[in-house]
Amino acid sequence: MPSSSKRSPKLTAMPGGDDQVLPKVRHTEAALVCRILAVFSSEYVSELPLRDVARRLDVNPGTIHRAMTTLSNHGLLTFVNDKYHLGPVVESLAIQGSGVVD
Repeated sequence: MPSSSKRSPKLTAMPGGDDQVLPKVRHTEAALVCRILAVFSSEYVSELPLRDVARRLDVNPGTIHRAMTTLSNHGLLTFVNDKYHLGPVVESLAIQGSGVVD
């Protein structure tokens, strides 16, 4: 029987004895997105060029570019004058989280 090139994900039981089983998946893209957004909050900077983000995270600039383009397409970052800024979606979440209503 030929071996399949696709492997089934390993399954892991839910904590607490729940019978539900979830696939064990690596979330490297999600982790990179979190790290990119954290650069803006941990460094207290309002704008950064792509190369600075790549250097701070020690990640290939091409990889950072793809991730930051996706974040921009979804409103989490904006790109103005060759620099990235936190986008309107992040600002909206901040306002909602602070309980401030216009």
